Amino acid sequence: MVCLTSGQLSQLFTLLGEIEQVLRSTQFQVWKTITLGHYTSPYQYRKALKQVKRKRGIPVIHGEEHEKLLDATICSQEEIEVDLVRLTVQELGFKDGATIRDIIERGRKLGLEVCPAEVGPALRLAYLDQPEGESHLRIAMEPIDEMIYEVEYLNDMYLMRSGARPDRIYHDHTFVFVRPRR
Repeated sequence: MVCLTSGQLSQLFTLLGEIEQVLRSTQFQVWKTITLGHYTSPYQYRKALKQVKRKRGIPVIHGEEHEKLLDATICSQEEIEVDLVRLTVQELGFKDGATIRDIIERGRKLGLEVCPAEVGPALRLAYLDQPEGESHLRIAMEPIDEMIYEVEYLNDMYLMRSGARPDRIYHDHTFVFVRPRR
């Protein structure tokens, strides 16, 4: 018979919980599949986003910091499809909110991957049927200059914004992750 201390039992239960979460990652339903690499530079994305503006009559990118985020985005040079899942902060297991670092770490523990930054502009272009009021759909990505992409449709405007602060606690927010293909 093996005797475990309460600390060892606690570690064992934590590990078993993490294993269960990884197994559940394959159960996350793909919300949307998008193609990266169709546009191979920030300039090409900017041009495509301006086309949305011309068709809809409203700007898609707002402000200098959003332009800087787009300029810093590395784009795939070949077309690849990625499967995306959406999870709220609560679905990730945070009842009292969490920072972007905690959210990213939890997604990884669940077997999901952080999005390449390119998912932000690619999703904005691919998701022009976004429902009114679906605000601040955040891209779970490694922040660039402490910013991440947000995609929303609000007041008849298709928006792609940037926002994040390392210390900010997110509560009623939805994050987009990549579900790896197995």
